[in-house]
Amino acid sequence: MSGVIKKLHKIIKDNTICKYMPFSPDVKEKALIKSKRSCCVCNEFCGLYSYVHHIIQEADGGPNTIENAIVLCDRCHGEAGRYNVHHPLGNKYSIDELKKHRNEWWEWCKTNPLVPPPKHPISIKPFTIDLGSGKWKVDRAIQIHNRTNEMLYQVWIKFIFDTIEVHPNDIEIKILSLRDQFDLDAGNILISGNIFQMIATDERGNDAIYLQLSLINPNEVISMRLKNKSNKKLSSGKTHILYPVIMSFSNEPEYTGTSDNGEVQINFTPPENIILKAIRVLLKRKENI
Repeated sequence: MSGVIKKLHKIIKDNTICKYMPFSPDVKEKALIKSKRSCCVCNEFCGLYSYVHHIIQEADGGPNTIENAIVLCDRCHGEAGRYNVHHPLGNKYSIDELKKHRNEWWEWCKTNPLVPPPKHPISIKPFTIDLGSGKWKVDRAIQIHNRTNEMLYQVWIKFIFDTIEVHPNDIEIKILSLRDQFDLDAGNILISGNIFQMIATDERGNDAIYLQLSLINPNEVISMRLKNKSNKKLSSGKTHILYPVIMSFSNEPEYTGTSDNGEVQINFTPPENIILKAIRVLLKRKENI
């Protein structure tokens, strides 16, 4: 009889878990952008390990809306979600406290769009890019800065379009200062394994540009120029914005090189599920060729 009861309890538990749905990709992305992928409580940059947490738990009737979402790091997420009321140690995060942390951090991010988060190891300037209006098209510089004293690898930057009038194919990104790390010989051309530009469909079904930098040296600033090449006249009275967002990075390098038979092997792992449509590899001609 006890076996039947245990089985029944398992069925009830499984069905209870199944009825709770996570945040939609749209709500998750909105929360991550508003937080700059930094924890709303401690403000540490989380990158790939950002958790979109329910302020009011689903089991308690909390909705899957942006108003009930807060971005937390691994540590703060564990502390906010795993407090034992039967053996209380410290002070539990209250709903009001989490909302206050969230609102204050989102307000800071909103009022400081060009300022990198205080604890973020990588900064991008500017944080928002106006793609133009009417016949005017953007042509401006972007800087990516490694603010640490350590080498950073596999840096992924996603360019998110807040407009339907500009497509990723319309955007040209040029690196103003090419470097020689991981360069591979191909006749009179050097193929750089440092930086790849990809056009892909993200988890929400939207097309975006992904930039993958194999490494950034300590305290290095990489300068790029972004240009809207489209001949289309953009609607006046509307904003056409591009958001560059640091998705993730690693402290360990991926293998890049050539095999014994001369095949080129360059490895990288996207920070989210994408459908790759196009990839551009930086090329530069050797001197005096």
